[in-house]
Amino acid sequence: MIRHNLRFKVLALLCAFSLWRMYGHPETEVRTSVALRVPVRAVNVPDNLEPTLLPSVIVPLQGPTAVADAMLAREDRGVSDVDARVDLAGRRPGTWDLPVLLDINAPGMELAGKVPLATISLEPVIRRELPVEVVPLGRVASGYRWEATNAEHGRAAVHGPQSVVDQVARLEARVSVHEAVADVERAVEIVAVDGGEKPLEHPNLRVSPRRARVLVQIARVLEYKVVPVRVALSGLPARGYQVARATAEPMVVTVSGGRGALDQVETVSTVPVDVSEASSAVVRQVPLLPPQDVRLVHAAAVRVKVFLAPEEVEER
Repeated sequence: MIRHNLRFKVLALLCAFSLWRMYGHPETEVRTSVALRVPVRAVNVPDNLEPTLLPSVIVPLQGPTAVADAMLAREDRGVSDVDARVDLAGRRPGTWDLPVLLDINAPGMELAGKVPLATISLEPVIRRELPVEVVPLGRVASGYRWEATNAEHGRAAVHGPQSVVDQVARLEARVSVHEAVADVERAVEIVAVDGGEKPLEHPNLRVSPRRARVLVQIARVLEYKVVPVRVALSGLPARGYQVARATAEPMVVTVSGGRGALDQVETVSTVPVDVSEASSAVVRQVPLLPPQDVRLVHAAAVRVKVFLAPEEVEER
């Protein structure tokens, strides 16, 4: 009987131990550590001062593995779950090592180390006015060139931390004129440029106004050519007379135009001079007729003289 009872007692103890293993204590939660690089923002910035550049800090976190994995799987790798800021209240210009205030918005995640420090440089905010230079970019179409530029805002202001504003060499309004054959007019961004001819990009540098409407005037590239004047005549002189010769003053003129058009020009004709029934020299001031796509540089008219002579009678 005693053996029989002992056997049941041992069996009961084994069952109790199994139940204790299963339900007697909760399983330890699996935890993990992560380190996030988080940008720092400034609060309570004193008037007329501004941070030169706000750094990022490494924030060590510890918490449930499932939460950490979900944070790291996001595109921002969990950075948006941590708000890191420095309080600049009462600070003066200079460089400061300040504790970072943290708000962690991920369930179960907590800081797993010392509070990080951020080095912040505070500078006076200054403002400068500079002229806006219009800068055409690219090459216009063949046979054209850009001649003049104009900006709606001739000047603009830059303001920000003093060391940053001091790097601004000039302000440019850059506009593309690639393959342009007519004037280019559009609104473009005003870009701050440093002494190395590179755009100065800084989060605390501001340009006002930010954009300007600009105009780039495009014109044909003209070539020049000197050609003789050809006197054109109409009608017939009086009976017994004939045209001996015709002259023009000036005898040559300068024309301009594109290369293709000028290659076709050998002379420039006058408006036809009427010699109908004339029996003496005809003198007229007559306009010139340049070919299409060609223009006269100076003279638009010439003085024409048409000399007549008696017709020669053939001897029979």
